[in-house]
Amino acid sequence: MAGLQKILLVEDNPQIQEIYSVTLSANHYEVAVSQDGESALQKAAEFRPDLVFLDIMMPGMNGLEVLSELREKPEYGCQDAKIVILTNLGQDERVDDAWQKMADGYVVKSEIKTNEIFDVIQSLESAEAGS
Repeated sequence: MAGLQKILLVEDNPQIQEIYSVTLSANHYEVAVSQDGESALQKAAEFRPDLVFLDIMMPGMNGLEVLSELREKPEYGCQDAKIVILTNLGQDERVDDAWQKMADGYVVKSEIKTNEIFDVIQSLESAEAGS
């Protein structure tokens, strides 16, 4: 894989979604966006992302349910994709459990600056190159 170029951003907050999608697109990433869990699964199946930024707290199907579906069902094409949880929960026990079991990391939205998202991507790419 030539880096994590295809990114699916699953975020129900329109402002956060806009900020991250514009920032990533401006830096030559191919970005697809979704505002809820059900459409995230559909986008994943169509888009086949290398990396998913996945909000936990969403209406309807929450991010932990989406994470489980993405990892367990091959039709979504995300079994080998990197998945990073987006949360404002901090070290919540559910987030910690999900991160350890199925996600490749997590970001506390209130603690990260927009440009630091590239540090997260670079860290995942470095880890991938080393494996």
